[in-house]
Amino acid sequence: MKTKLIAFDVTKALETSVGEIVAGIDGSSPTAKEQLVQAGIPNLPRALDQADFGLIQKHFSSERENLDPYAIALELSKVLPRPVNVSDGRLYIDLVNLPDIQQWLAVLRGLDQKIKLLVAGLGLAENGLVDSDLNSLEGFDNLETLELSSNRIGSKGAIKLGKFSRLEALYLRKNPIGNRGIPPLTKLRRLKFLLLSGTKINDRAYDSLVRIPFLEELSINDVSLTVDLLLALKARFRQVNCALD
Repeated sequence: MKTKLIAFDVTKALETSVGEIVAGIDGSSPTAKEQLVQAGIPNLPRALDQADFGLIQKHFSSERENLDPYAIALELSKVLPRPVNVSDGRLYIDLVNLPDIQQWLAVLRGLDQKIKLLVAGLGLAENGLVDSDLNSLEGFDNLETLELSSNRIGSKGAIKLGKFSRLEALYLRKNPIGNRGIPPLTKLRRLKFLLLSGTKINDRAYDSLVRIPFLEELSINDVSLTVDLLLALKARFRQVNCALD
């Protein structure tokens, strides 16, 4: 039995421009807010409140055993600020460099668990995220690619990242995770690519780096490792991107 993921006519929404929809809605009443969410207009005239999040959660819930990722991507794209991509039946969500990132994190938290498990890639770079913001990713247990570059994630945030056991690519460039942030990453048994440039690590991180079990590629510029240890890393992994001069 089919269940509508969002209570709005997709065809009509596609044929109606954003300007035409917004022109007829003032956003002041609960009914108007619901119309905005149903029409897929992400930028409400004020910050989203808890009632709005409840609407989004309601619209993106489903009791179906098998969800159609293409239908979900289409409808998610009408709520999120950028289109959601699909590859091999998995969803890839881009939330990079958004001034109102907290409201979009709240949208992620409100998604049905079955939909969270369809998400394989998530881009959250350049948003000023801190360790506690990673709590919004709870339930995204099938993430394979996570882009967190240019945020403020520290060692406590790295502990949270160590729980994403299916990660294959992790981008942490320009996050102050430091040496204490490396040991939790050794739990990522599927990790193949790791970007650690500008993460305030030094020679003391070496022993933990070489214990990431199946890491193949490491990018590690702008850190304080000595040349000897950088050379040792080059010998350990298939590809290491680092400056030796």
